[in-house]
Amino acid sequence: MPQVRRLRWAMSEVRSQAATGPGGAAHDTTGLATGVAEPSGLDHSGSSVAADSVTGGGASRHGAAQPGSGGWRAPLGRGVQATNQYMGVLAVLALLLVALTVTQPQFLTSDNFVNILEANSVLLVVSVGLTFVLLVGGIDLSIVGTIALTQVGLWELIKAGMPAGLACVVVIAGAFAVGFLINGLLIGRVGLSFLVVTIATASIFQGVANVRTGGQS
Repeated sequence: MPQVRRLRWAMSEVRSQAATGPGGAAHDTTGLATGVAEPSGLDHSGSSVAADSVTGGGASRHGAAQPGSGGWRAPLGRGVQATNQYMGVLAVLALLLVALTVTQPQFLTSDNFVNILEANSVLLVVSVGLTFVLLVGGIDLSIVGTIALTQVGLWELIKAGMPAGLACVVVIAGAFAVGFLINGLLIGRVGLSFLVVTIATASIFQGVANVRTGGQS
């Protein structure tokens, strides 16, 4: 009880000194710290509680510990939420796989998976590139023309005697340069609509490919 009365007296002194001026408040706050932290009849646990009640240290310590304790749960929660959102699609896909496995003996074979990868390799590569365009709110309609032009360019380079690996590298670098210098600059720098630019470049690339091949596919 003497310690409680002393603490109340010190807090009242702080309020009174704060009303008189900044200098008095600073002087009395120092006296409070020395008077409360080391009373003769108060143990270390009591002084810690008194200091936390005055400075708010206990609350700050608990507040700082809470974000770290649940940091690993946030990605897990987002993963569970995404799974619940697409649960219907995943269920239909699982049923489809089971049905094909039962009705088609050759479905779960290595040859079938190789055929699926070969048939969809171009679509997979194009989808990866288009994903970044969609993430920034755009769309690229020149994909078909770019693919046609690169196929014709690859065929002509290999026909001219260039090794296949080097021809692939040259064609990929050329497609990147064309997409960056035409689509990228017109949309990003000039500020034209991505629909107008990509439709125009798709028509140009498709036309160049048709001219080089004589309209053959």
